[in-house]
Amino acid sequence: MVKRRSLDDALTPEEQAFLDTGKPKSIAKKKQPAKPKEKPAMKTSAALKESPPSAPAPQPASVDYALNTRLAAHLSNALLRASTDRKVQRLSSATQRDIVEEAMADWLKKHGYLN
Repeated sequence: MVKRRSLDDALTPEEQAFLDTGKPKSIAKKKQPAKPKEKPAMKTSAALKESPPSAPAPQPASVDYALNTRLAAHLSNALLRASTDRKVQRLSSATQRDIVEEAMADWLKKHGYLN
């Protein structure tokens, strides 16, 4: 069985030096694994100990959710054509998502599901 060599063994010192340029010395040498540094214990001030827990971060006004649906071929083609035409004309609501979102909002308002 043939013993395989690593790519590092096949490189000349000049090629290896070229590959190591720009790397931190600890990574370039690869002689000894870096020892993990211990983090010093953080000192807690009296003000932090006495402060009440902070309020949760405010949630964004709207969150987007994914919706997958199937459309009839003629609707899908028309949506793609409308999106492409609007992008060429640099109009707002140019993406398929924007067009579908606007159409759904109008339908939901018309039928009383959205204020």
